[in-house]
Parts: sequence; structure tokens; C-alpha cells
Amino acid sequence: MTPDLLLIGHMTADLKPEGRVLGGTVSYAARIAQAFGLQPAVVTSADPGDPLVASLAATVPLEVVPAPDTTTFENVYVGTRRIQTLHSRARTLSAKDVPVAWRGARLVHLAPLTDELSDDLFSAFNAPVMLTPQGLMRQWDEAGRVTFRRWFRPDLLAHVALTVFSQQDVEGDQELIEAFRQAVTTVVTDGAAGGVAYVNGAPHPYAAYPAHEVDPTGAGDVFATSLLIAQHFLNLSLDKALALAAQVAALTVQHPGVYTPTTDEISAIVAQYA
Repeated sequence: MTPDLLLIGHMTADLKPEGRVLGGTVSYAARIAQAFGLQPAVVTSADPGDPLVASLAATVPLEVVPAPDTTTFENVYVGTRRIQTLHSRARTLSAKDVPVAWRGARLVHLAPLTDELSDDLFSAFNAPVMLTPQGLMRQWDEAGRVTFRRWFRPDLLAHVALTVFSQQDVEGDQELIEAFRQAVTTVVTDGAAGGVAYVNGAPHPYAAYPAHEVDPTGAGDVFATSLLIAQHFLNLSLDKALALAAQVAALTVQHPGVYTPTTDEISAIVAQYA
């Protein structure tokens, strides 16, 4: 099986009041790809005996690099400020962890959460590669308290077709955004304010789709995955792809928890931009 979309990064256990919940960009993105009618596959690292691994493996082809623990996050919100703690981290992933049959995937999404990708993954594929670098922009202390780390590697970005991150991911560092926009096609999201796509350094602003926000969890990952699919599988122009991705993301934030749109909901949105 050759995947339409290969996702590489840590699945996570997110600690919530209701218990451990499956999270991580690869988990959200896989569901969105399936809602678009595509076949995703995931390369990750986790405790293979973790029930969350079994729940993900039941829905998507999964290659798991065994680790003593699954990557586990806890988020506490004080007003609008998020205090994030990393309780455990699975193993680093490298190109050798990708099954041979999956190396010909039509699209690749590098989705790090804890700086878990070896450099060799960036140049391992012939397909277009999207990077969501939020996990490269994190550091943590001995207690696991997560803070911002400035990351910019033009040598690795030379192998990337698209990067997507939020103003919050870079803590509004305009100098860093400028570096990215000059190096690679970059989309910088800003929640309800929309965002800007930079192509060859030139800005292309886009508006957020109107929505009553209930829970924004995973919306950025949904937006990025939808954008990639809209451009490469639906062959939409940049403006249409951005609008479609914004609309899909808006649909997810109107529900509690991480909501995955149905195939019918995605089809209705796609029909508006065909």
C-alpha cells in the first residue's frame, strides 16, 4: 500500500480531566485525510502496549517505533495563557523507520511535536513535503515545562515545499517569520484573524471563516492538512485552497473536543470551490 499522505511525528496522550486522550498532529491529520477520501499512513513512536496506540491503529495504517513511554502532554490554561508540560517523550524518528512501501507516498507531512525528527527525514522523499514546525520550536526544563525555542534551519527547509505555523507558535517573532518567508512557501495563521501565506516572499492574506469557537484544539493541524490536500489533490489555486482550509478548520472549532468533519461535510465544502 502506497499512502496518499504519509504523516511522521509523535502521536500523544493528552491529559484531560476525563483522562488520557489521543492527540498529536498525526492523529488529527489522518482523520482529516480520510474525510477527504484519501489513504493516510502514520509513522510514530510510542509505548506499543498503550491502548491509545491500538485505537489509532484501528483507523489508520500505523508504524510504531517502540518506546518505554508514549509522548504525554498536559495543558493548563490561565486566562488566555497556556502552561504546557511534557511528562514523557517517545523515541526520535529517522528515515530508516519509514516502511519501504510507504516511501513513495504522494505527499509527506512532517509533524514534529517534541523535536523528534532526525535530519535525514527532510531529504528522504521525492514527494512534496509539508512541515508544521511547532514541535521544533519547543524546549522544556527538567520539570517538563515547555517554552519557546527559536528554530530556523535553511539547510533542512530547502527540502520542504510548504511550512505552516501560527503566530502563537513563534510568539509573534516577526524576524523569524521574515526568515521563513524568504526561505520557503510559508503560511502563518492567526486564529480568528485569518493569516498570511507567503509565496516567494510575497504576502497573500486570507480571512478566517466565521465561526462560533467552542474548542480550538487541533484546528491548526486541520487547517494545514486541508490546505495541503486542496492544493495537491484538488488542484485548487492558492486563494481557493486557503479559503477551503479555513472553512474546514472553522467547522472543527464549533464542537467540543477534537471534532472530525464527516465525509459528507467535507464534500459539501469542496463543492463550493470546485
